[in-house]
Amino acid sequence: MPYFEACLRETMRFDTTVPLTIPHRAMKDTTLAGYDVPEGTMISANLVMLHMDKEIWGDPENFRPERFLRDGKLDLSLDKSLPFGAGRRLCAGETYARQSMFQVFAAFMQTFKVSTADGKPRKLSPRIQGILTTIPEYWVKLNLRN
Repeated sequence: MPYFEACLRETMRFDTTVPLTIPHRAMKDTTLAGYDVPEGTMISANLVMLHMDKEIWGDPENFRPERFLRDGKLDLSLDKSLPFGAGRRLCAGETYARQSMFQVFAAFMQTFKVSTADGKPRKLSPRIQGILTTIPEYWVKLNLRN
């Protein structure tokens, strides 16, 4: 189910749940992306900006799971997103979270047909930014698949 996995990866890229990484402190004076960073400065990477960077993704405003596929197979080298952080501060639960998302959503989508409550397409809702990004409440309709 490579396309399904690509959809999950694109969902995490397209709608980043945790917009900022864990803060880091510069251990010495350094330069980062052309900026002078004095020792002791706190730095947090903005994952939303990374996930919406046109130089990396080309058309980041479009939901396109195919960007993670090559010849119909999932190609992890194409995934430049960091929904779980990176390096020594990588989320310890990443493997569990990815496996759980895959299993839960695969079972959910096999069981139900999902649509908006009124059956009409919705435009993207504005996001509510905070430590976690949330969306306003709205209703969906679930019908059992035959």
